[in-house]
Amino acid sequence: QDYMPSPLHDTGTMTMFLLSMFMVTFSLRNGFKYFSNFNKNLFSLKKRENAFEDHNTVNEIITLITLVANTCIMQGIMLNSAITLYHPDITTNASIFTYIISIISIVVAYYLLQLLAYYVLGYVFTSRTNTSLLLKGFNASQALLGLFMIPLVIFLLVYPLHANTFISIYIFIYFICRLIFIIKGFRIFFNNFTSIFYFILYLCSGEIIPLIAIYYGIILTYSLL
Repeated sequence: QDYMPSPLHDTGTMTMFLLSMFMVTFSLRNGFKYFSNFNKNLFSLKKRENAFEDHNTVNEIITLITLVANTCIMQGIMLNSAITLYHPDITTNASIFTYIISIISIVVAYYLLQLLAYYVLGYVFTSRTNTSLLLKGFNASQALLGLFMIPLVIFLLVYPLHANTFISIYIFIYFICRLIFIIKGFRIFFNNFTSIFYFILYLCSGEIIPLIAIYYGIILTYSLL
């Protein structure tokens, strides 16, 4: 393949990318409290002694929303390159920006569904405090994924011919971030060895099957555009 289309030449995509960079930079400056608790959100199961300490400030919420939005945008750009590379026959009818927006919409929907599923899971099977720890771990892992993807997407935009390498690195980073969250979730829900059986069921129904559905959903969306 002599030429690999790059979102670098698409005005809409680059505007969205630069806006995301600006918002992340702004959050790094103003959301210091969220970043100071980043490690705790990812790994800690420690309950707050003071219930008032568990409340998020407005800056923390804005920072989280910004980081999750960045993750969705970065994944939209990366997954568009993956579809372009591996399924070039279904990426010729619409603009790059249209395809990327469609992927971002799917990624956002998937994120919100996961957020709801983990809330329900925590509400049914554990305490309110543990549910909060679970959701904080999930959000932090999503935010971490987006931060790791920023330099990766920059290289992808500049060197689109090496997309296969960058996509492989993205897949590795994605599964590392998911593994961090899955381990925290297992620590929250583990009570005895029978929990392992339910954990395996969760991996199949909550992690593997949705990814397959998302993959085919993106391909179907592309074929309809």
